[in-house]
Amino acid sequence: MPDVRANGRRGPLLAILSSAIAGGLGAAIVDVVLAVIRQGQPLPAGGLLWSLVAAGGLYGGVALLAGLVATVVAAGIAAALPARAAARGWDRLRRDEEWDRAVAAGVLAVAVAAAVIVAVVFGFARAFGLEMQNKRNGALSTALVAAAALVPAALAWFPAWAGLRPLARALPRPRTLSGIGLLAIGAALAVAGAVLSVDWRVLDFGPELAVVLMLALAGGHYLVWSRGPAARLWSRLPSGVVLAAQAAGVAAAVLLLAVTMSRFGGEPRSLALVGDETWGARPLLKLARALSDRDHDGYSANLGGGDCDDRDRQRFPGATEVAGNGVDEDCDGADAPAPVEEAAAPAPREEGNAGEAPARPRGDGQGGDGGNLLIITIDTLRADRLDARRMPNLTAFARDATVFSHAYAQAPNTPRSFPSFLTSRFPSRVRWGREWANFAPMADDNLSLFEVLQHAGYYTVGEFSHFYAQPSTGIQQGFDEWHNPAALTLHDSNTDSAAPRITAQVVKRLRALAARKQRFALWTHYFDPHSRYMEHPGFPVSGSGVKALESKYDGEVGFVDQHLAQVFDELKASGLAATTTVVVFADHGESFGEHRMGGQLVYFHGETMFEEVLRVPLVVKVPGQAGRVVDTRVMLVDMAPTVLELAGLEAPASFQGRSLAPATRGQALADRPVYAELLPAPAWNHTQKVLIDGGLKLVNKISDSSAELYDLGADPGEAHNLALTRPQDVARLKDALRAFPPGGAARGGERATTTAAGAR
Repeated sequence: MPDVRANGRRGPLLAILSSAIAGGLGAAIVDVVLAVIRQGQPLPAGGLLWSLVAAGGLYGGVALLAGLVATVVAAGIAAALPARAAARGWDRLRRDEEWDRAVAAGVLAVAVAAAVIVAVVFGFARAFGLEMQNKRNGALSTALVAAAALVPAALAWFPAWAGLRPLARALPRPRTLSGIGLLAIGAALAVAGAVLSVDWRVLDFGPELAVVLMLALAGGHYLVWSRGPAARLWSRLPSGVVLAAQAAGVAAAVLLLAVTMSRFGGEPRSLALVGDETWGARPLLKLARALSDRDHDGYSANLGGGDCDDRDRQRFPGATEVAGNGVDEDCDGADAPAPVEEAAAPAPREEGNAGEAPARPRGDGQGGDGGNLLIITIDTLRADRLDARRMPNLTAFARDATVFSHAYAQAPNTPRSFPSFLTSRFPSRVRWGREWANFAPMADDNLSLFEVLQHAGYYTVGEFSHFYAQPSTGIQQGFDEWHNPAALTLHDSNTDSAAPRITAQVVKRLRALAARKQRFALWTHYFDPHSRYMEHPGFPVSGSGVKALESKYDGEVGFVDQHLAQVFDELKASGLAATTTVVVFADHGESFGEHRMGGQLVYFHGETMFEEVLRVPLVVKVPGQAGRVVDTRVMLVDMAPTVLELAGLEAPASFQGRSLAPATRGQALADRPVYAELLPAPAWNHTQKVLIDGGLKLVNKISDSSAELYDLGADPGEAHNLALTRPQDVARLKDALRAFPPGGAARGGERATTTAAGAR
């Protein structure tokens, strides 16, 4: 409480400190209460108490520090300015019209200078900052450009001030407000209009709202106890009571912070609430973990950080597990089992043996006829877009195909999903040449689907026009021909429409292969649904904000569907439709604000593991087989074994997926757990593992020391996190996760240890 009775300036200065602490503790309570309401689930008394303690400690610590700084600054200002200087300044603005006009022109010139800064920062961010693979580097470079923009902004202020003085003289000047007051009201209305007209859901304003809440409560506290009706009551209390109350506020903040740092993190309900749902306590918890990280591996042993050895930088959640060495490197509670031996890659095919098939044919009589294979992948295509309205051509094509309605990608982004599909291995079991990279290359000793097909006598062809299809990524292993013409850079590809080039390449290649009359396997990839979504004739954009964004995405989906129709038509025209198995699927899906991550609505992909990102369309059309829909959950690691069985070949032992070919013949598939994982990279240094078993989906957010549980049967939209109310299921699925992914640790190439601080 502020000491309003003190002589001199001591009272107001003490008021700032005590009001700051009161604002912080009050904001902590409001933040926790709102988080419980947003979560939509009651919190047990113990979890609620620990949530309040942790939020109070985190907010209170920041408020105490901010209050001390504000007190020192206020003391300096008070010593430098004469009393009532601010009041006299406002009186002068109202009395002196010329001075008021000059100050108003200066304020308008500040707006011009701000516009210069915004233009420079926006131009840099759009051209360079947003395109950087490392988000931290993009943010840092943009901040540096903003600082540098202060120079031209300051230079622009002087001519703007001189030029705007006539405009300032023309402004209305109410006697009680002055011109400055009128400008302030106009600016407030303009800001309010901008806020109301823009869809801000894509941005996370939780921390900013927390700051505003703290300031509002601190300001309200100051006014009530220093200037309001409580000031009179407070002034009658003895000085000892006043000082005791002020000391109690400081002690409460210090005590809550100490208890939080030493004891918080053992109660899972409060940890999940504070770490995932709050506005301001969430980023403060991350900061506190970083400050208490003793070995600087990105994880703390305190505050639920999950580090099992805070003195060893090689042991932390998500670390590379060395199987069978008796050490729990990834802090999941157990050492991984010893790896099993895997089949080596086949020797290079000798010249002149193109017609031979060294790979073993299946011996069960259930193999395919060894016909041609056409594999079409589509970037960023959600499973729910496979309908007659958005993709009429693919939907019509799929009527005579097997449609797997619940197919799952094993990663939420292309550079992890493609290698996983090609090698039929879960992402952490792919052998990476350099794992710590945004576009991690496959090591040469991986055994891929197309290597097996090539050595079985297939003529393998890749048709691309995409920056990721360059040889350095390693995905071109096993191809006789690899075409990637007119591929643009990562920056330029975001505004490119490659579908027309891809379609022309594929149609031309199919005609040549039909004339050649040689068994072939062709893979092509359509990138266009990937952001930034481009507009196309015939696909008008409707709505605004996020609705317009989703409308543009649907236009891209329809645009690709038109080009798929041309490929399907060419199969018929060239006579290949009767001898070619066609497989169409996406590498991952896309988010449009269906879920929140850390208080922020999630858009696009690569950062979460919700259904809209992991579930993808999967269509397998085998000539002569009837169309059907299979609802059993399957994975993209199953595609390589499936293609090989349809080609009459046996999958190598290194493949971790299963063949789905029996389902194309109408046979039932046994239920199998679905696994997916998010591996850390410079652009998004987080680790998550997903296991779906019996309709329950566990998202183990290793980097955040939390977990989410969803009942997909009752809650397919993943709206209700059951992790807090069904801890037994969480524990059971976490135990099951220890057996996934099967197989030994990845080998081949350098596998770097990653931390939150980046690569080392």
